[in-house]
Amino acid sequence: MTVGKYSVVNPNEGQALPDSHKVTSSYGNSYHTADHVESGQFAFTAAEAGDYMACFYAADHNPAITLTVDFEWRTGVAAKDWSSIAKKGSVEDIG
Repeated sequence: MTVGKYSVVNPNEGQALPDSHKVTSSYGNSYHTADHVESGQFAFTAAEAGDYMACFYAADHNPAITLTVDFEWRTGVAAKDWSSIAKKGSVEDIG
């Protein structure tokens, strides 16, 4: 299991955001795409062995600008939302 979230930090208000966001396998299979968005999330179960990658594409700007992407990618055990699991102290005996 793989989950991720991202947010494009645009230091220049009014400037264009990246044109597209894409998560692909090493074989080129697409697992997530988005166009003209500021933030997003994705989740998938890897069907192929190998590396997976995320790409953020931005249009050419003149003069050049810098965009920052806050990005979090979790796999395996780290992908589980453990905060939603009941803890021993919060379970009541119903017997």
